[in-house]
Amino acid sequence: MATKEENIARLQELAVQLGREPDISGSAAEISQRVAEWEEEASGMQAGENAETTASDPQD
Repeated sequence: MATKEENIARLQELAVQLGREPDISGSAAEISQRVAEWEEEASGMQAGENAETTASDPQD
């Protein structure tokens, strides 16, 4: 399990990927939950980018 400080650092990384301002206030559990939610959202964005790239490739 990550420490509160590790989760804050991860939240800041995810904020850059998602183009958001990280909310680093709250308990360790709240920050951990935020990290989990943002990681899921970031992975969904990456999957969506792959789907768009595949869909736009010409198929001969």
